Amino acid sequence: MITLQQQEALLARRIDVGFGRLELGEHSDIERRTIYNEPLVLAVPREHALRNASTVWLEQVAKEPFILYPSKPRPSFADQVLDLFTRHKLKPKVVLEANEIQTALGLVAANIGVTLVPQSVSRLRLGDVVFLALADSEILSPVIMGFRRDNDTELLRAIISYAELELQQANSDKPAQMTSTLKVGR
Repeated sequence: MITLQQQEALLARRIDVGFGRLELGEHSDIERRTIYNEPLVLAVPREHALRNASTVWLEQVAKEPFILYPSKPRPSFADQVLDLFTRHKLKPKVVLEANEIQTALGLVAANIGVTLVPQSVSRLRLGDVVFLALADSEILSPVIMGFRRDNDTELLRAIISYAELELQQANSDKPAQMTSTLKVGR
């Protein structure tokens, strides 16, 4: 469920919490908390000229054939990426737009172009794709938790508590440890 759908589902009380990357405008019934700002990395084909670079500048990325995703719906992660280029007074050479990250990575593997992905994606073992760190330290994508302000359930409090614990430990690379368990269901 994309961020816009999550907002609708929160308001309709179909879900209690959602996680996304879009910074939507304020809504009086929904609270949003950024729980992590995740670095973006560059995905390049295995045989790409930059494959052995220790870091890559966004200016270098702008010169490469670029695969943008998702192509729809908008606004989306694609708009975050385009905004990053704009803030650096750059324009990517978009050669294709893909609907999903998996398709974008497949196009990278096929040597069609390069793309930016959240760093967590680099944990995937894709033999034909190399992930490179960006030298620009402010190239980040937020992970945002949203929930209804009037929801005060024990489950939501536990989720928020765990997310805040993760946030506190994000820089230490230690996984968060819940000290108690929450029984859900009957």
